[in-house]
Formats: sequence, structure tokens, C-alpha cells
Amino acid sequence: MLVRARPASIVDQQFRVLQGDHSDMVAIVPDDVLALQRLYHWETHSPDQVALTQPICGGAVVDYTWRELLDQSRRIAAHLQRLGLHPGDRVAIHSKNTAHWLMSDFAIWLAGGVSVPLYRRWHGHDSTDPRTQ
Repeated sequence: MLVRARPASIVDQQFRVLQGDHSDMVAIVPDDVLALQRLYHWETHSPDQVALTQPICGGAVVDYTWRELLDQSRRIAAHLQRLGLHPGDRVAIHSKNTAHWLMSDFAIWLAGGVSVPLYRRWHGHDSTDPRTQ
């Protein structure tokens, strides 16, 4: 499955902000803005714009807006903190490339943790080998 982030140019400096009659307005996001700050920017400026599209079975897709993306990420972050996650703790993610992978990644950051991705197709090591964890 592929997750397409919209807008595709999220790492670019200029983004189109769709806000009612101000659809020609351009929001500048400086290069030195961190990833979570970028998420907050999009949640604030374009909360109802589709951020991620997750294909599901039968050719259907589920769209997540910036508001929904951050809401779900915050819920996961709160759960991680209830489980005892402390700032600086490392959390591994082993999953397919999905919208929920990104939400989990963002949630770990929101909770103060450090995400450790274990890519399924990475052949550098066996991700189930305890020596690599």
C-alpha cells in the first residue's frame, strides 16, 4: 500500500493555503522549522485539507485531513504516555508503509519519544534479531 502525502511538496518552502476566498494566498514555511512545527502549521492553516490518503481493500481509500491526522496522533501520544513512555525513550515501529505508521511516528514525537523505524524491506539486518534491537 502507498500513502500519498498531500501536498506532495511538503518539504518545499512555499505551500498553497486554501482558505475560502484567499485561495491564492501562499504560506511560507522556513527551512529551519521542525517537522512537528510543520504539522501544527498545516493543522492551523488548512485543517480540513486532505493530508494523507490510505488505500484499503477493494480499491477504496480513506482520506485523513490535517485535523484528523493530528487528532489521532495526539490520542496515540496520550496512550503512550499512559503506558509509561518518558521523554527520550525509544519506540520501535515495525509495519507496512501506512497512514497509521506516520500517525504513530508523529505520536511518538508528540509524547517526547524517539521513533526507531524497522523497515520491512531493509536487508541490512534481520529486524527480528534481538541483537539489532
